[in-house]
Amino acid sequence: MAKISIIIPMYNAERTIQFSLGSILNQDYQDYEVLVVDDGSTDGSRTIVEKMSDKFSGKISYYYQDNSGQSSARNLGLKLAQGQYICFLDSDDWFDKNYLKYLIEFIELNHLDVVECDFQVTQKMEYTSNVIKTDSYILSGINILENYLYKGIKIPNSSYSVCNKMFRKESIEDVFFSLEPFCEDYLFNFIILKNINLYGKLDYIGYNYYRNNKSSTQSPLKIQDKGMINNCRTVYNLALDTGNKTYISYARTRYYHSFFSLYLKALRYGYKEDAGDFLKELKKGMRSGLRFIINSKIPKKRIVILLFVFLSSNFIKLKKVGE
Repeated sequence: MAKISIIIPMYNAERTIQFSLGSILNQDYQDYEVLVVDDGSTDGSRTIVEKMSDKFSGKISYYYQDNSGQSSARNLGLKLAQGQYICFLDSDDWFDKNYLKYLIEFIELNHLDVVECDFQVTQKMEYTSNVIKTDSYILSGINILENYLYKGIKIPNSSYSVCNKMFRKESIEDVFFSLEPFCEDYLFNFIILKNINLYGKLDYIGYNYYRNNKSSTQSPLKIQDKGMINNCRTVYNLALDTGNKTYISYARTRYYHSFFSLYLKALRYGYKEDAGDFLKELKKGMRSGLRFIINSKIPKKRIVILLFVFLSSNFIKLKKVGE
């Protein structure tokens, strides 16, 4: 049985999946299994993965499901995973050469439940071999979740992803991803980090996030984007259940921030016809959350942008984009 299970949800990734898998096969640490869950691809992704699976028997396994979304694919991977530790990799991203070795050494040496590393955003598909620097640290108890929520407020999306983390499997038993798209990682991590004892942060760039020009963040607002609101609301409600004032404050800020973020998306890229009523909901949410945003720990420059978004909602006409 492999020590690490690496779960890769895949959809129409024929241009990148071989490179992503190559970053795993080139790891110094080799005690792993790769579970590629194909979410109904219609391109040549399947052929590529099956050929690599045949060539590297015992390392790469291919599974197919009808198109149900990334979260559903990840959840299937979680059910199939046999390793003591779980990692996630998106099918257009890749690991640094030392990723598995550094993370598993740190998590086992310090008896951690979760370890996280830094990531870099890149438009160049090239392998990396980075080293650990000097500012790694370990947190315990309530400091774990406070740190997670605080970083997310100060540097939006800095730590919300599951893809730059290694989880001890027993720490995520019976926890699955929300099927509503957007911020599902935020919700998943909140549930995990709320209940663990030890968390480690490696000062090491181990994950490469590939940004192309067709990102979902650069598309018109659509009704499915409401998943961001719903998942952030769920986190806020879970924070309320804890009674921890710091958790509640940060989670409330992130919840209201999501209304502003989505309205900003509509300002930049327009909106689909099905999102007309959703825009009204966003305006209402911004009005309700304005005071919390202004008094939050969000960086002042970001608050100025959010204030502009709020004011723009009163006098800038948004562009409706056809199907």
